[in-house]
Amino acid sequence: MTYLESVKESLQFGVKAKDFLKSLPTMTITTAGGVIDIQAIFGLSEIYLWGIGLLLAAAGYLINLMVVSKARVKTQILYVRQDYERSLYYEQYIARTAMILTSLYKDINRIHKNVFGKPYPIDAGKEKEIIEDMMRGVNTTFCPYVHKHMKERKITPELWAQCKAGVPEVINECDYYKREKKR
Repeated sequence: MTYLESVKESLQFGVKAKDFLKSLPTMTITTAGGVIDIQAIFGLSEIYLWGIGLLLAAAGYLINLMVVSKARVKTQILYVRQDYERSLYYEQYIARTAMILTSLYKDINRIHKNVFGKPYPIDAGKEKEIIEDMMRGVNTTFCPYVHKHMKERKITPELWAQCKAGVPEVINECDYYKREKKR
């Protein structure tokens, strides 16, 4: 839940007074520099300088707000992509583990046959089901369309937790999922 809260918080930067205070040092330095330059060039009175200073501070805040917001969104998207890639590696690891377990099962069954003269008393061809049963708790639970939507860049930081969890009750509410199911 902390991850989702940090995503929400960083995407909503600029709506609280606290955000204004974070931007204050940048605005103060740039505004002071601008006012001093204007005073030196035009020699305006103090009232005009205060007005220009406030305008420059507002412009600096808005520019900072846009730049910081864009940077935060890009950073969050980067985190989502990295998490997705880690999950792909994990899926690959799970597939290899299942393959190794299947091979191990077959080896043990051959040993059992050599020692006791007959295979282990489990229905032939059931090894795949047995391995799937063992691996059920460690498999990833992605939404069925996560790979397609990640490639199409439809997945946002806000949606990522839902896509990764793949909980049917949650993904059934996703607009992208609903559209895919209709096709």
